[in-house]
Amino acid sequence: ANPVITTPTLINSGQPLEYTIRFRNMGTTTLGVIKIVDTLDVEIDPSSFRLVVASHPCAWKIKGAGIVEFYFDPINLPTVAANEAASHGFIRFTVQTIRDLNYGDIIPNDCELIFDNHTPLVTNTATTQIGFVLPGGGLSFGDALMVSPNPAAFAVYCNWQTPAPADGRLRFIDLLGVVRVDVPVSAGVEAMHVDVQTVPSGLYHVVLQAGNLILSNTVIVVHAGIIGN
Repeated sequence: ANPVITTPTLINSGQPLEYTIRFRNMGTTTLGVIKIVDTLDVEIDPSSFRLVVASHPCAWKIKGAGIVEFYFDPINLPTVAANEAASHGFIRFTVQTIRDLNYGDIIPNDCELIFDNHTPLVTNTATTQIGFVLPGGGLSFGDALMVSPNPAAFAVYCNWQTPAPADGRLRFIDLLGVVRVDVPVSAGVEAMHVDVQTVPSGLYHVVLQAGNLILSNTVIVVHAGIIGN
């Protein structure tokens, strides 16, 4: 699947999802026919289907509730032992989502490959995660954004030691790219407390974005039972 992670803004503005299905003849005889059946997720609009490229001539059709069938007939795919380079094949297509998606949503896709009418083989499940993606090549983590205490259980004090040049956001992002905390930051502010009592325990990227100021650090949230008062 491409992309494997995207944002609600991109996916809901029509960003296509691209899937590549690869196969290879690991058997002992040449394959005459290959059929691929891909049942698209309910979040996918079947009418958005576009075939990009295939390694061999093929036909396709859509039927039922978003079921795409590809036919390589004939394909005459040699075995790995007979011709390793020619034993590979693939097909690539794009689709688009059918409704608005939010942080944390996951779009899965797998398919069945049927070689010469044998028992179908099921591929791995490829996924696209809707999360928060930072622009560019990412950020280096450091102490320019001070986060304490760390670990934290109730509240986190964030201090970026310089007035924010513009209104922005302070976000806590989990390891799946899902935003768990998203609070506004006013221009001129240089520190704030963030309540994390309702945030699940785990490791989080803390990211401040305010105008051209982008800082980040990490924090561990650990919830422990409190004895007595």
